[in-house]
Amino acid sequence: YSVRESDIISILSFNILADCYCPPEFFPYADKQILLHSYRAPLIVKQIGELDADIVCLQEVDHYEDYFQGRLKALGYRSIYEPKSSRREGLLVAWKESRFKMTESFVRCFDRGHEYDQYFEFQKGYKALFVRLRDKTNGLDYVIINLHLFWDPLFEHVKFHQIFLILDLVDLSR
Repeated sequence: YSVRESDIISILSFNILADCYCPPEFFPYADKQILLHSYRAPLIVKQIGELDADIVCLQEVDHYEDYFQGRLKALGYRSIYEPKSSRREGLLVAWKESRFKMTESFVRCFDRGHEYDQYFEFQKGYKALFVRLRDKTNGLDYVIINLHLFWDPLFEHVKFHQIFLILDLVDLSR
């Protein structure tokens, strides 16, 4: 199989740091202004526009309805958002509407209700957003999975088991 130019896609994944995670006391070295949504959000959208990826996956998204949805649409993206169960932030997948059509989407919670629960010391409603996109240029289907793993570097085993569960779920997406 040879790769044609029309088969190449670009994907951008970016944790944009939700407001609830950036109080000034968490970042004493940072100017308080740069922690504000009103400062950061326009720069994030500008960066997305400059990189012009075919598909964008964002984590820790807040202000979806009142900010990101409309601005991404103005850049030619269609998007879907899934809030986290335990916080006012979530996952976003956006795609160039001119190139892709969404044919399916679903969400899986991957830290509860599994035989591996004993490994999840910190269960906080972790989800994976699955989006199936059909490429209008070549008819190929892509399954995009956006997720946000547990953050703490002292708990690498938790990340390992989260990845294991996601890979187990990938079979469900076929």
